[in-house]
Amino acid sequence: MNDAAGDSSTVLDQTITTSNPQVTPAATGRGAIRAAFVISWSWNGARTRLRSISVRRLPRNGRMIVSCTGTGCPRSKIRSEPARRAAKLLAGLTGRTLRDGDRLRITVTAPHRRAEHIRLQIRSNQIPLARLVKR
Repeated sequence: MNDAAGDSSTVLDQTITTSNPQVTPAATGRGAIRAAFVISWSWNGARTRLRSISVRRLPRNGRMIVSCTGTGCPRSKIRSEPARRAAKLLAGLTGRTLRDGDRLRITVTAPHRRAEHIRLQIRSNQIPLARLVKR
C-alpha cells in the first residue's frame, strides 16, 4: 500500500474470526430445556462482532428473552418472543458489535420446565465466554 508521498508500507489487520462456531453449554437433568445456541464471532481488540446466531432444540411452546448489560449493548425494541418467532429476535442480534465487559443474557422458558439462562461475557481479544447460569 502506498501513502500520499508514494512510500510503501505494510498494513496490519488484527481482526480475528472464528472458523468454528461456538455452541453454548446445554442444561442437564430432569425438566431441563436443553436449547443450544450456535454462535459465530469475530473480534478486534475490545470489540466483538456477532456474525451469526441460531438456536437448536427450542421447545415449541417456549419463550426466549434476550437482554444485554454494558456500554456497547445494542438497543433493540424486541426483547422477548415466543419460540415460533425466535429467529426474528436472533436476527436483531446478528451483525451487532459488543464491547469488552458487555454481558448478553439469553433466557429460554417453557411451561412445566426449568428456565435455561445463558450468559455470554464479551472479553478483549478472546472468544466470548459462554456459561449456563444456575438459578
